[in-house]
Amino acid sequence: MSKLLYTVKDLFSKDSQNGCLGINGATGYYIAPYQRGYKWQSSDVWNSPDQVNTLLRDVYDAWKRNPESTYYLQFITVKRAVDPENRTVLEVIDGQQRLTTLSILAAVFHDEYSFDDFAGDTIGYYSRTDGRTSESKSKKCLSGFHTGQPDPKEDEIDDQTVWFMLRARNNIKSLLELQWPGDAAQNLEPFFNYLCDKTQIIVNLVQNTISSEKIFENLNGRKVLLTDSELVKGLLLCQAARTSSPVSYPEILDRRTDMGRTWDEMERWLSSEKVAPYFFGDMNYATYDFLLLVLLQNGWSPQEEESGNLYLAREEQSPASTKRYRLFNKFYEHISSAEDALAIFRCIEDTYWRMRDAFEDVERHNAFGFLLFRKKGVERLQLIGTLTKLGNNWRPETMRKIKEGVKSRAENLDSPEAFYASYRYDYNSPESIRQDLLMVNCFMLGKDDSFMGNDKLPFPFYGLSEEDTKSLEHVQCQKPIGYNGEDCETMVKKLKERKKDIQDWFFTIRAANRIMHCDQYSDEAEQIRKLLNNEKDAVKLAEELENGEDPDTEEKWEQVADFYLRLAEIHYARFELRLCKLAPGQFAGVETSLWHSIGNLVLVTGPLNSAFNNRVFSEKRRVLRDKINEGETVPPHTFNVFSKMNGMGGYADCWCAEDALANAEETLLLLYKLRKALESFDSNEGGKK
Repeated sequence: MSKLLYTVKDLFSKDSQNGCLGINGATGYYIAPYQRGYKWQSSDVWNSPDQVNTLLRDVYDAWKRNPESTYYLQFITVKRAVDPENRTVLEVIDGQQRLTTLSILAAVFHDEYSFDDFAGDTIGYYSRTDGRTSESKSKKCLSGFHTGQPDPKEDEIDDQTVWFMLRARNNIKSLLELQWPGDAAQNLEPFFNYLCDKTQIIVNLVQNTISSEKIFENLNGRKVLLTDSELVKGLLLCQAARTSSPVSYPEILDRRTDMGRTWDEMERWLSSEKVAPYFFGDMNYATYDFLLLVLLQNGWSPQEEESGNLYLAREEQSPASTKRYRLFNKFYEHISSAEDALAIFRCIEDTYWRMRDAFEDVERHNAFGFLLFRKKGVERLQLIGTLTKLGNNWRPETMRKIKEGVKSRAENLDSPEAFYASYRYDYNSPESIRQDLLMVNCFMLGKDDSFMGNDKLPFPFYGLSEEDTKSLEHVQCQKPIGYNGEDCETMVKKLKERKKDIQDWFFTIRAANRIMHCDQYSDEAEQIRKLLNNEKDAVKLAEELENGEDPDTEEKWEQVADFYLRLAEIHYARFELRLCKLAPGQFAGVETSLWHSIGNLVLVTGPLNSAFNNRVFSEKRRVLRDKINEGETVPPHTFNVFSKMNGMGGYADCWCAEDALANAEETLLLLYKLRKALESFDSNEGGKK
């Protein structure tokens, strides 16, 4: 089959079995006139960031780390063509700077240390004199490197390409002498062999009917590197379509087209904004992670260190990366025939459909997502493989893993009251409180009070932040305006700034009137009633301000500002009370404030977190409604809280201390029942003991 990977030595070889030139029937490489001349910078300082130094140093570093490892250079793009002397050549569309540097390096090894000249006179530059490669100054200088001709002096050269080539040659010589002083030839041999036989390059051969100039423009304009995923796709589609013999070329193209459609469908789904974060934690490397998952499932990377390196390679984007193309090479190692390629493609399809089945089944979606959340790296990929292979009998094993994950929790499960009193997690314990809120969102009690995944609504894992508190939201805002240390003067300023949206940002007179007329908020309502009755002038000013009329004196501004501060004090001060004081029967000894308790916290996705922006309950409720109308998926428990299905009920746009307290009891009761059901779940029987 046609090769994609070549060692540096084989890259310049004309051998018909292994050489890139020989396999493609070419006499050499050709640099066409649309290409710029050789321009890579070089220095005689080893750690210089110049391109020539970087290439040499990266190969050297890879060799020093592990002489048996493989180092990958960035790919080159070529196509078969005919040069001005009517010879069949590989026209270099992208990568000529790198290719030329390797040729110069070969010449230095040969001329200075008598090693084999693996490149020889195989690169021809277009002549700017008469259009023939044999008359090019660039060609003469490069050819001279490989034939031992005397080099011109740098100050005698008027051709920039020749000058850069000669400078690179001299600096490479200095760098090698710097690293291998004295008897360099003997000590250099292991490194030379590593460069020749362990350093590899991917050759991207394009159809000769495509315009070279157009490809060059696209490659050099966009500077987009081929990814491992793209190379694996090309490898499989090229090889798997040739499984039967004989087979016509049109039939091969049809097979490739069908497989290409399947691959594109898989890639679109895996990279979508809901799927990629669910399985892989983010959207940046979805296809790469998926292909690594396929490798892990087939035992092709059994060693933990190797698997970890393959995973880390996903983030190495630099052209000189020592881990670049490791994933592609791993696939390449396991394809020795068209049948191998087809078998791997079928395995990829099978993995894709198992993942899709799990994602689209609501109960499994919630249960698997709960387990995957916060898992990282190879561990996460291995867990995906384990879960998606469980088939129809997925529930017992999944519940066992969930049970294992919470067994270290220390709450007392003897009774609901004991559980409430022992519960100590709040906003200051973000990891634990988020796990509990995730549990009440993702799981439910079956008809027989068994523990099961929520099969009604999939949880929107795609919007849940991995940061500790980013996904936690206070139902009644944590730092409300009017109750955040403002004095009267500051409040006047904020009222003037916010007068157009007072209803959205402040605890207002309208909210106070609703609370006052709701018997469920008796303690707060009584205090508000006294304030409204005693401050009738301030109430009138507040009502005028809320209707868009400004107070006409500074004294009146101060009067209404003071009124708002006192109103906020009544409402918000109750959220600072400890649970043990608000409900001593249920929360004996619990010093958590109501504000930061599970009763005033919900899980939100990223878009909701940004839109809520420390607003009061009524405004958050409006934002939530708008997001739902826009198609945003809201966590079930969060929806229940903001719709007042949790809490005391009462007015839908009010959220008082009594609501948060009632929600704390309801949420903890559900959490207690879920934990009890999970504790009694017997994975061997698939149900309760």
